[in-house]
Amino acid sequence: MKITIWSILIVIIVGIWDFYLAYQRWPKANSNSKPRAKNAPKTDKTTAKMFLTLGIIFTIGGIILLFWH
Repeated sequence: MKITIWSILIVIIVGIWDFYLAYQRWPKANSNSKPRAKNAPKTDKTTAKMFLTLGIIFTIGGIILLFWH
């Protein structure tokens, strides 16, 4: 199966974006502080952990695809 470099880059970018979303949604120690992003909702750790898991999967998958390429 032929894998293009563009599909590998998209998978890695999606993984990094999921890491960013997990960082933005992680609850802060002081709940009265401003959110890191303008549209970052207040969430619990479960949502952040889901995005973190997806980020790990996509990033590792992209790196594996990069070596297969």
